[in-house]
Amino acid sequence: MNDTELAAARGRVSRGRLVFFFLLLMVPASAVGSCAGAFLLPAADRAFVLLPALVLPVVFLIAAWFARRPGLAAARDVALVRWADEAGLEYRRTAKRVAADAAYRMGGEVERKHHMAGEVGGARVELVNRWSRSGFAEVAEVEAEQTEAAVAGAVPAGLDFVLIPKREMGEVNDLTRGERVRFRDDPDLDRAYIIYSEDPRGVEGGLPERFVNRCLKRPEYTVVARGGTLVVFRLNYVCTPDGYDPLLDHALALAGALADR
Repeated sequence: MNDTELAAARGRVSRGRLVFFFLLLMVPASAVGSCAGAFLLPAADRAFVLLPALVLPVVFLIAAWFARRPGLAAARDVALVRWADEAGLEYRRTAKRVAADAAYRMGGEVERKHHMAGEVGGARVELVNRWSRSGFAEVAEVEAEQTEAAVAGAVPAGLDFVLIPKREMGEVNDLTRGERVRFRDDPDLDRAYIIYSEDPRGVEGGLPERFVNRCLKRPEYTVVARGGTLVVFRLNYVCTPDGYDPLLDHALALAGALADR
């Protein structure tokens, strides 16, 4: 399904390794070359060769260290593409619009990377790494980057709420608009989350018990129902390739629990 993306990722891995090993080989080569060049100089000037013989290997070693990063990132891309294949999802390295955008209203800078989309268990799902910066440069800016799972069409279009874990050090400002909602009949949910809604009438009767129980079992996740889409993520947490299954399973379980309404 994702053969083209997989081949491109493998190409980036190969190029990264080539650069890394070239720089690594230059560490001893630069020292040996500098010392060998000393024999071409008059004896009185050979002491000046000691400086490049000592400095150049260090420079190439530092360069090799930094050159590892693109190769490691490409190897992670390969693992993600393989995971997408196994899950039956189409992979794109970048995306302009994704289902999780339904949760956000404000502008600001946004980058969407490692987008995967398809059907799982009859539900339309998308996963994406979102980086965003919002606010005013002259006053304060807020940056966030996380892996988001979205289940499109999982909730009624009129249902709107955001559950933000109280334990998180920070918030996505774009999600804190609307009215603060308190579920006094469900103190456990109130203790675990800060809850907002742009239309509190849709949640006045409370949320399904099975949905609440699942949220309380994984209270580190922010949960957004907006525009007919359910979005689930951990604030400022980017999944490793083996972290996508738990995130997707949790999002699908929450979507199924909301169907009890």
